[in-house]
Amino acid sequence: MRHLDAFRGPLSAFAAVSALLLALLGAVGAPAEADSVALDATGTGTAIGVPTSDPNIYTVTVIAAGHSALLGDFRVRAHHFTDLNAGTFLDGVITFEGAHGRLFGTYVGTELQTGLDTLTIEGTVTFLGGTGRFAGATGEADFTGALHIIGISPGGLVRETVTLELHGTLDF
Repeated sequence: MRHLDAFRGPLSAFAAVSALLLALLGAVGAPAEADSVALDATGTGTAIGVPTSDPNIYTVTVIAAGHSALLGDFRVRAHHFTDLNAGTFLDGVITFEGAHGRLFGTYVGTELQTGLDTLTIEGTVTFLGGTGRFAGATGEADFTGALHIIGISPGGLVRETVTLELHGTLDF
């Protein structure tokens, strides 16, 4: 056994390095916990509301642009249905697109007429994933804002300006 004494030091070092590598590989292979980051954004844009066969339900498309420290400069495209009687919007789908990828979500909310041509809105966006940096992202954000009616066509088409603030968290 004396001939093994010559390898005891190198074998111990080899065993220690091997154990360290296995530990590191295990840590790399294990799923990482998502980082939760604040998402604060502001934006402005235009909303177009089109009446449906039910005169109290409008289908609304929003095109906007804004800025966020997390997203950078971004564009938004959103679509929802507004129930004028209930003062709610529902079935909203939204896409934020910036330099680092797209962020997808759904939203619901309420609107309250506060003036002849002004409404305040508030609601919640639930993030469901994305592309690029936002692949697999989840989270939630509350939004508030204002709509200003700038025109109504004889057919009932409504055009509004939109200003929004969004505050929440994103996990990715």
